[in-house]
Amino acid sequence: MSRPFHERTNVQLALMGFPQLLLLNTLLGIGALYLSRSPSKHRGKLRSFPKLYICIVTKGNNIATVRRTCHRVALASQFDRRFEVVILTDAPCAAEILKLGVRVKTTPTDFTIGNARFKARSLEYLRTALAFSPDDWILHLDEESIIDEHALKACIKFIEEGKYDFGQ
Repeated sequence: MSRPFHERTNVQLALMGFPQLLLLNTLLGIGALYLSRSPSKHRGKLRSFPKLYICIVTKGNNIATVRRTCHRVALASQFDRRFEVVILTDAPCAAEILKLGVRVKTTPTDFTIGNARFKARSLEYLRTALAFSPDDWILHLDEESIIDEHALKACIKFIEEGKYDFGQ
């Protein structure tokens, strides 16, 4: 049985307005976020970059997969000279990898860096071996990753907009 309105408790009255309050807070929050967004300080200015290294990391066991990925990346990256494909492997260079026409770096078995192992050790070796400039960018791919021209153009846009210094 429902009580007359004037006999309802404060809790009941507060709960009756909860959906409206929730909606109002949501709309005000969204509006505040929208209004507080300021235009990027880099708008109109494009950040230049000399090189985007596309690094394919592999153990070196699955040559067919590396070949397929490298072929797709090479096709996709032909539209821009700033791209350089590098295959980073733990295994000694197989002749099949060298035939792909890209730079191949093999992590030396005696290379150590702190507690880094596996892929982290190989990536640190690549970083020290290639001596990247402060303006270079690196796109890390696994051997089974597939990438196309659209994805690479998105990488260029991300870099040139200059909003962030790294991405994932």
